[in-house]
Amino acid sequence: MLPSHALQVASPSAVSSIPSPVPCIATMVEAAIDLLHPLSYQQFYARFSPVQSLMGIQRLHSQYVTHCQLLRQYPSVVIPDVSGTTPASMIRHMVQLHLLLSEYDANVACLDFSDLDFSLMDLSGLQLDHVNLTNVKLTFTNLNRASLRRQFLMSVDLSHADLSRADLTETQLPNAKLVEACLVKGILMGAHLYGANLRRANLTDADLSDVQLGQANLQDAILSGATMCHANLSEVNATGARLPYAHLIKVNLTRANLTHAYMDGADLRRAILNETRISMAHLNEADLRGADLTGADLRGADLTGADLRGAILTGADLRGAILTGADLRGAILTGANLTGIRWDGPVAGLSLDSH
Repeated sequence: MLPSHALQVASPSAVSSIPSPVPCIATMVEAAIDLLHPLSYQQFYARFSPVQSLMGIQRLHSQYVTHCQLLRQYPSVVIPDVSGTTPASMIRHMVQLHLLLSEYDANVACLDFSDLDFSLMDLSGLQLDHVNLTNVKLTFTNLNRASLRRQFLMSVDLSHADLSRADLTETQLPNAKLVEACLVKGILMGAHLYGANLRRANLTDADLSDVQLGQANLQDAILSGATMCHANLSEVNATGARLPYAHLIKVNLTRANLTHAYMDGADLRRAILNETRISMAHLNEADLRGADLTGADLRGADLTGADLRGAILTGADLRGAILTGADLRGAILTGANLTGIRWDGPVAGLSLDSH
């Protein structure tokens, strides 16, 4: 829901006092109105003030009028009506105009939405692949099913934003803030989120294949059923994260912190977990076949029923770990610390009499 100030419409007296754009823009506006009768600058001001700056409103209106003028060259084009009086409805209209014009002119300039405030707006379903979103505020923004493919959104704030089913394929999001963002079933294949803050974010069933998440914050994040094959999660902080049944084949978790993480049923085949902290983590029925856990800290981890066949546990610390029903056939345990390990019944591939 939009804040009340985002729905405010200027009164007639207020409109009369609105500062006019620079002369060159005013001339362009008058020419466009004669051609297509688009919304006037005053109408734009009424929709966007006080949410956006005066400069931002002038820039938006200039682009809007330019698009109308260019579309006038194509008589068969039907200009979509503007529905609603909110800033979101106008942004949606401008994106529609841009996509329409792009069908006729492949070289049309990208829309410039830089430095605007889209907080709390409903931009769901919009195709924003070729829009300049530099320094845009997107907190609590509804971007459900929106397309942001290959965007560059360095340090963008998407906290609490709804990005469920959104397409962020190969999007650059270094140091982005996505605290408590909803990315359920989001598509982030090949995205760069180095150093991003995804604390308590919901990434259930999201596709994070080949994603770059080095040094990111995934503390208490939900990644149930997420696909993260071949992803780089080195040095991430994922303490308390929930990754049950996540697909983590060949993922790089070198020196990551997974303390108290929930990874029951996760697929970690051939994953790299060198010097990874997995103490007190839940790995019931997890598949760790061929995983490299050299120097990993698995103290107190619950590995009940886990499949560790062929895993490398050289120098790993398994003190107090639960290995009931685990399968360690072919596992390499050279230098591993098995002091105080707990089990109920035989552990395949491990002679417990000597420990």
